[in-house]
Amino acid sequence: MLARYTEASDGLFTIVGGGIDNVAVSEVPAIAQCFIGVQLRYGQEEVGSEPVIEFVVRDDHTEPVGEPAPLQLPRLGLNPNHPPGWEASVQIAGPFQVMVPTEGSYSVNIVVDGAMKGDIPFRVSLPG
Repeated sequence: MLARYTEASDGLFTIVGGGIDNVAVSEVPAIAQCFIGVQLRYGQEEVGSEPVIEFVVRDDHTEPVGEPAPLQLPRLGLNPNHPPGWEASVQIAGPFQVMVPTEGSYSVNIVVDGAMKGDIPFRVSLPG
């Protein structure tokens, strides 16, 4: 989710202005800026792994825009009160920015260990 502000702490999110799908810029090219929040869910068989998550921005022709932003996650674990058989999760939150060459439609692909797990569409627009 794109938002005005995101924070992750103690397994919970703080999200302000969540659901942004349009980022306004005064001119292009420009740096489109906002915050991102992602909840990565995993099974108990993945506990102990250290996945790499990448945010890959693509334009409306599915061409990459800028460089992927890899993030090495710490070793996945379980909360002591985790019910057996339930999925676990880790929250990822923080500032997000990308240099966009033109106004138009874009998407943030969420890639975990080389496999696409989701995407967040958004639009970049000029005033008026």
